[in-house]
This record gives sequence, structure tokens and C-alpha cells, in this order.
Amino acid sequence: MARCGARAAGGPRARGPRPGLLRRVALALLLLLAWAPAAPAADLTPDEQKWVRALLDALGANSPATRRGAEAALVAFGPDALPEVVEAMPLKSETAKKGLLRALRAMGAARVREALERQRENARGTPVRRIDELLADLGSALSPDLAVVVPLRPATDLAPDRVPLRAERAVRDRVPPPFAAAPLAVTVAADALWLDADGDGTTETKVLAAEPRVVFLGPAPRSVPVLFQRKGDAWTACSASLLRGTRGKVAFELLDVDLDGRFDGEADERRVGDGAFGPHGGARRLGLDEGLATYEVARDGDATVLRLLGVRRPDGVSDDAWDGLAVLSAARLRLGLAAPGVDVARSRACEKHCAYLVENRAAPETAGLGAHEEQADRPGYSADGAAAGGSSVLSPIGDVADGVASFVPTMLHRDALLAPPSWAYGIGCARGARGWTAVWGTEVDVPPGAPLVVPAPGQTGVPPQGSAEHPEPDDPPGWYGRPRGYPVAAYLDRPLANPTLRLLDADGTSVAARTWGPGRPVTAARASRSARTVVLMPEAPLARGARYRAELSGTSDGAVVRWVWAFTTR
Repeated sequence: MARCGARAAGGPRARGPRPGLLRRVALALLLLLAWAPAAPAADLTPDEQKWVRALLDALGANSPATRRGAEAALVAFGPDALPEVVEAMPLKSETAKKGLLRALRAMGAARVREALERQRENARGTPVRRIDELLADLGSALSPDLAVVVPLRPATDLAPDRVPLRAERAVRDRVPPPFAAAPLAVTVAADALWLDADGDGTTETKVLAAEPRVVFLGPAPRSVPVLFQRKGDAWTACSASLLRGTRGKVAFELLDVDLDGRFDGEADERRVGDGAFGPHGGARRLGLDEGLATYEVARDGDATVLRLLGVRRPDGVSDDAWDGLAVLSAARLRLGLAAPGVDVARSRACEKHCAYLVENRAAPETAGLGAHEEQADRPGYSADGAAAGGSSVLSPIGDVADGVASFVPTMLHRDALLAPPSWAYGIGCARGARGWTAVWGTEVDVPPGAPLVVPAPGQTGVPPQGSAEHPEPDDPPGWYGRPRGYPVAAYLDRPLANPTLRLLDADGTSVAARTWGPGRPVTAARASRSARTVVLMPEAPLARGARYRAELSGTSDGAVVRWVWAFTTR
């Protein structure tokens, strides 16, 4: 359902690049593109080999324009650049690696695989290993017409930090359903738990608080794997019945949450790569690095497989809208959320509004929250552009990938990225140093059973620092006067009285932070939406490479409820 009225939030703040730096980046990009041959020869000259190596370095540049130019130039070289690519591996950064894979796929995955396999026949030692790594990363090309099949095998090594909040159950004096057909006795202490795993009436199995453990419950051969662990000051249990498969270096996991023998039911969850578990839901779309894909769980003889199909770009969707959807979907996958759709009309309206902001950048009416409005007497005005401005989050960044990504570390703008998978987003961009990005979302979607939390349970690589945005919190004033930590948020699936959200470091010490939620909105204009959101922002950036534990508690229908999860910073 479309949202009415203007957004309460403006775009995240962004400092523009220095003019001298922009000139140097533009010059470097022009040189790179000028040297890229339109029709490369079968063997590269020494000068061309040097330029391929320069392009590989440029894939990791800070400038999005330089990175895109380097990708385009590599595509122009084609598979003839592969010997230099293999020689340069491994690339220095994840950004460069992803850019290289995009370039190789743009050359044609089949052509690249064939060229690499020919090269491998004459290689020895280290180059063979590098080629194998490239082939594994490249994977089979996703197609809307031909399914890629990922075999799945049973596993029980569920990572304790990855347990989805809606799948765990509190353990008190009995093993809770659905983990046992008959009540199994439990003896609970702060440092250990003893349970009757086989149902003989004796609590013979011990689980230490410091060592989460998978225990098989019930008599063989129908025993089921359950993970027991101490989280904060409570014990929890979760099904550990998994199916796992890999495609290249990406792992796919399916969790049989209700232990009914199925892995794709309404209660079950799936996880991809470094992402979190999330419910299958109706829209079974994933934002993979190589593009959007749909999936199904199927039987292949006695085995279970995952079938992946690429998603074809809808007619009329621009490059910016499609690229922005890919970035948005990848960010959602890290939180366990399915990929949404894209709407042509909304995206065009977003493009119009971004163009309006560029054309009227000097007008005082577009300053601050005025950026969400259009004046009918100003150049570039359109009714649909004005509708997009009032319904979108805005970022003063003229690159759609960086613009969409800029919303993730914010308290307010991130909400727009968490719409139901059935929502068709509008995504538009006006490129350039003074450009804008607009994302037309809707209200946050929270599957029933537990809050949707950010960062997600077990998420790694979380930025230590959050981003400033406009408007600032009403209280305290001047909150963004200095750097703050990455915001932790819980989007509630039910009303919660007296909610408390805490963040603790590895030593169990509370992190100094500010918290907003029901009764204390970030801004007065967001009071109604804050009734279902609790957000915490640390007063200072978090430590790098550190593990943190978040704890949310409150009262629901007269009962105390509590959720605990952990994440790690990069």
C-alpha cells in the first residue's frame, strides 16, 4: 500500500568530494577508457598487459566512477585479459573481487569459463589453484530459463550465534515442544543444564553454559538434533536439523524449525552465505552477488536439492533501478529478508525527483526536509516526481549503489529498505558529484514470532560507526556533532510494554548508548511509527573486530519476554 504524505526524514548527510580529487578521478577514468580497445587482439601487447593490471587495481578504488570505468574497460578487453587476471590474483579487497566477477560475467560467463579451462590445461602449480578459485567464484551462470541445481546434504552443526530468534524456545523444567514427543525432564543451573535426552527418566546429559551443544533427543532412530545454549541469563533450545549445499564459495542452509521433516514449510527458515536465517515466505527471491534469483526446494530421487533460476529484468526498468535493486536485495539478504520487486512507474518518478533536486540545488526550498517536496513553479516539476519525493528516502549521492548503501547504517532511513518482499520498490538516481538517490519503500515488514533485528543474529562485518542523517533526534540536541556507533534496532511484531534494549561488549559491560522507542521517538514526527520500533545508537563508534551482545526485553500480554543475539564488527 502506498504511503501518503511526506516522509519525516531527509537524506543522510554526505560530504562532497574535493574538486581537485574529482578532476584527478575523472582524468584517470578517461585515460583508462581511452586505452581499452574496442576489438582486442588475441594476444595483448606489453602496454595492454600493463593497462589490464592498472584496471584490476582500479577495481578497488574509493571512487565509484573509477570502479565502474575499470569494470567497463575490462569487459572491452574480453577474455584475452584473463592471463593477466590470473597473474594478479588474489585481488586486495572484497570490492575489487566483486567488481572483477561482475566484469567477467559481463564478458559472458560461458566464454570466460571456456577460456579459463583452456588456460588451465597448460598451467602448473599456483596458476592452477588461482584458476580453480576463479572458476569456483564464477559459478554457473544464473539464467531465467535453465535452473542451477545445488545438492543439499543433512547437517547438525548449527552455529549458535546464527540461531533465528523466532525459532528458539525457552528451557525451564521441561524440554519445550516441538523438540520432544513426550515431556523430557530438565535440571537448570546458571553454569550448566542436565536433561533426559533419551526419555528414560534420568537427566544424564550435561550442557555447559560456556559450550553450546547439539543433543539428539528421543530414542533412535527417530531422535532429533536440538541445540541448547545459555543466552544471557536464560537457557534456550532450537532445532539443529539442517540441509546444506554450496555453489562456488556460497553456502545455502535450510533449517527444519518445527522438526516435521520438511525444510521449506511456513515455520522453516533459510540462510545464504554470510546472511542471517529468514522465513521462506511467499516471495522466494534472493539477492545473490551475481544477481536476483528465485529458488525452490525439490526432490531429485532420494536427495533434496535447491533449484535456482535467475530473475529477468522487467521491461522498462532502467540500469540504475536494476542496479539499486541488486544492492538493496543484497543488504536485505544479510538480514534474512527476501528480495523485493521493482516498479517501473515509481522508479521513473524517483528519477524525475532526483533530477528536480539537481536542477534546483541552489534553491532554498530544497534545503533540509524541503528536499522531499517540489514547487510547481520551479523548473523540472512533475506531479509524479513530487509524489516520489514525498514517499521516498533521499541521499545526496549521485551513484545509485552507494546511495542505496548509505541508508543501511542510519536510524531512520534504514526503515525504507525493510518493506515486505511483495512490495515493488521505486529506485531512481541523478548521477554526478551533486546528484541524488531516491528509494520509494513502504512500512517495515516483521514476520510473526519475534522482532526483526538489525544487525541480524550472527551477522559479521558490521560497520563500527553509524551515519548521521537529517533530521537529527529531538533529544539530545546536536546528537550528530561527533561520530556515533552503528545503530542497533528491533522492529517489533507485537506491542511491547516498557521495552529495554541494551548492548554489551565481550566482557559483559554495557555500551554507553542512547535508546529511543515507544514513548520516546527519535523525532516527534515519527511518534506513531516508534510504537513498534526500539533503536539504540552507541555514543561512540564500536571497537573493530569485536563481538557484541544485544538484549531486548519487555512485557507482552502481561508476560515478560526477552531476546538475545550477537554480532561482530569488521
